Amino acid sequence: MNQIFKSNTVLVLDLDDTLYDEIDYVFSGIQHISELIKKTTGICVINELTAYRKNNIHSDFLHYACECAGLPIAAKDSLLWSYRLHEPNIKLRSEIFNWLSICKNEYHALAILTDGRAITQRLKLKALGLLDLPLYISEEWGAEKPNKDRFLAIQERWGKKNYIYIGDNLNKDFITPNELNWTSIGLKRKDLHIHNQTIKIPLNIYSPKYWIEDLLDLDSVLNFS
Repeated sequence: MNQIFKSNTVLVLDLDDTLYDEIDYVFSGIQHISELIKKTTGICVINELTAYRKNNIHSDFLHYACECAGLPIAAKDSLLWSYRLHEPNIKLRSEIFNWLSICKNEYHALAILTDGRAITQRLKLKALGLLDLPLYISEEWGAEKPNKDRFLAIQERWGKKNYIYIGDNLNKDFITPNELNWTSIGLKRKDLHIHNQTIKIPLNIYSPKYWIEDLLDLDSVLNFS
């Protein structure tokens, strides 16, 4: 990618299933919940919860955790908050860590725009070593994508620049970047994503302008290499 283009471009990244695989966060949470249950009940449920989650991708494993441990279902609320507030055992791939280091030097600016709870997302970002980047987290703005507020705030912060947004969720990630004439990039990696990358409505504004299978492919897909 042309260096002049990069120096005049703000690269904005989604977090979950874009910079790291969200399934890693899920299994980190399962480990944490299993340790909490063992500490408070003496019952080990890690094997049951891991197997259950692998075989029931979109299931309520916390409900199942209560059943395995003989806890009242009402205890699920406490487990849920413990899950959301745990310090996750997640990390960036070394290639992505190096790629981000290069991007920080080559692009005009980098930012994270992600939906989620403020503390939960910040704990993830801390584990990934990304708290130094400008963060635009939905709970801190009172609205999730495709609400325009955070995108417009980014434009106001950096002014007349090129803008790239990379995400993975067809239902919401690309609507606003497309409307604002940003370069929208979809990250497509089979079998890893939490969010389904199929949609039953016309794609147009819901689709990214480009698809990549890895963040490292960004330069080549934009034909600036």
